[in-house]
Amino acid sequence: METFQDFGVAERIIAEAYRITATVFWKPGTADHTQIARAARAADDTTGMSEFPHLIVNQARVLDYFAELMAYSPSRMKPDYGWAFRSLAISDSGDCPVAVTLVGTAGGQSGVERVSMQNMWWVLTVRAVLSADRSGRRTAAVTPITPGGAMDVLAVTDFPDIRSKCAIQSGDGGNILLIPREGGSLFRMYVDRGEAVEDGLHSVRNTTVAQITAKAGQGMNVSMQDGFNLGWKIAHVLAGRSPASLLATYSAARKVAAKKLIGFDLQWSALMAMRPEDMGDRAELENFFERTFEFPAGFMPQYQPSMIFSGTEYQELATGFRLASASSRRRLSG
Repeated sequence: METFQDFGVAERIIAEAYRITATVFWKPGTADHTQIARAARAADDTTGMSEFPHLIVNQARVLDYFAELMAYSPSRMKPDYGWAFRSLAISDSGDCPVAVTLVGTAGGQSGVERVSMQNMWWVLTVRAVLSADRSGRRTAAVTPITPGGAMDVLAVTDFPDIRSKCAIQSGDGGNILLIPREGGSLFRMYVDRGEAVEDGLHSVRNTTVAQITAKAGQGMNVSMQDGFNLGWKIAHVLAGRSPASLLATYSAARKVAAKKLIGFDLQWSALMAMRPEDMGDRAELENFFERTFEFPAGFMPQYQPSMIFSGTEYQELATGFRLASASSRRRLSG
């Protein structure tokens, strides 16, 4: 929301979004494990870290706002979604060492192949050309993967917390993370599909909607900061305000946050997939939620010294860590 504020659209998004104030935890009843009961209710933010509320809004609406900003900017730019990435080639010589091959996917350009030559040594690309350490197979060898299915649902139900964010653990091991959507009707369900074995990890992508009967979903807060961090650096390099070496600080600053996010998501998913009776503490899930709130909300990146800052001026502060919002009683008091 603070990023959206920088672009001038925060108030409009607040007006249409769903506001989360608490998370409700449902678990098997202590007397009858075939039934679930409300076990705890945790306030969403007890720290008062930000003046903005915790909101849920459709990602497509976020893209709408950014597209509108581009359209009304001095450049009058608009995104072109009609081209798919095919390959990337980098040469050690020549005036244009970077070649990106694209293929048309829509309209009159469907099937047309286009090669874009660049004279810069860097290029924004996609996951398809990243190193193999992003593969699920390798990850599964280190940490058990709990794949999840996600769907937005309009349901007739008497569940009393249908308009609250809920973590629901059942007695037979099936678990749901329920998140209300904006508009007052739809809600999203993240449903765990059980632990995936290494050989069958990628088969979960073939799961049909009918087979989906949990998941943290915390990527947007972190990725929005990723985009903001990389965006201003690219702009400075293109405008000649900074050397190209500035771009290297993106990975140095944000890769650590990305790794922590993956670790957090794995830990949250593992806890959601556990039966409550298998936990050492029945309240372990809600305790983890409250203990780690600031991280998935995007408030806890910490950066190492780089060409941007030395990191030595304020030893008592962690560089990159966001200070809490402060309220004032009067304008004159500041």
